[in-house]
Amino acid sequence: MEGDGCKSQRLTGATVFSHHRTANKKLFKHKTECTMTFYAAIKGWKLMLRMIELDIPDRTSKGICNDAVYIYDHKSVYANGMDDAGGQGGICGNRLPPTLYSTDSVMTVHFRSDATGPRGKGFKFIITAINPAESTSNQPMKNGTASKSKASCGLAFRCNNNWCIDKDLICDRINHCGDYSDESSEGRAKCDSVLNRFMTLGVTAAVAITVGSIVIFIVCIVAIICCCKKSACKKADPNSITTTATSVVTNGGVTPFQGKINKVGTNYVNSSQGRTTRNPLQIIQEQTLPHPNQAFNYSCQIYK
Repeated sequence: MEGDGCKSQRLTGATVFSHHRTANKKLFKHKTECTMTFYAAIKGWKLMLRMIELDIPDRTSKGICNDAVYIYDHKSVYANGMDDAGGQGGICGNRLPPTLYSTDSVMTVHFRSDATGPRGKGFKFIITAINPAESTSNQPMKNGTASKSKASCGLAFRCNNNWCIDKDLICDRINHCGDYSDESSEGRAKCDSVLNRFMTLGVTAAVAITVGSIVIFIVCIVAIICCCKKSACKKADPNSITTTATSVVTNGGVTPFQGKINKVGTNYVNSSQGRTTRNPLQIIQEQTLPHPNQAFNYSCQIYK
């Protein structure tokens, strides 16, 4: 409760400190003045405040607090302080007050310290938006509370003491219910389950981990597909050309030709009669053909 933190807050649950504690700053400052007004984030719900740490030593011999924290069942500090929180005199010392409940959806906390006197570690409290569990039977609720077997919180979490709290508050290592049932490994909380441990990381961290896992999975699939395609492809020999549709005329018939065509660097050769142009395709017979219909192989060369 200092600096920018001194303002109104709408919440389902929070832990509040008197000041920002560090290794070199364990005690609150002199001349501190901070007011925070809390509103239940869920319409119609109320607030429960549990003071769990208190160390405000500056008070007179008559018990009057020079430094104090004041708690109001109202949105204004000009209302009467709550009786269980010291009334108009506030709270100091180290004796914890009982659990405090608002009569409406708002509660105000004010902390002040003077310019002199001893300082302490301040205070720490848990404030939670709560609602009584509704009876699911025709039996009227006794003392405003339904029996454990006949109470419901709808989509909210039901504590063992029959208070309803927001379901996002369970398994966050903070006792919001007041009876630790929201932090239990048994019962409705089941805080040892993998899902609840994952959700305690927070919404941002949980989403980041999920998205990251999906991206890694997609990258792995793409890498596998690329590797499979590369292994299926073979590099062609740039110095050769394979033909599949060449035909050679022999003995008046057409014979399909398949083979290797080698490139030669000249189109002309010398002969005894002078310069003679060679056919573009010179066929060199590699075996004797005993019959016109017998299959045979040719090796071909192209002369340029």
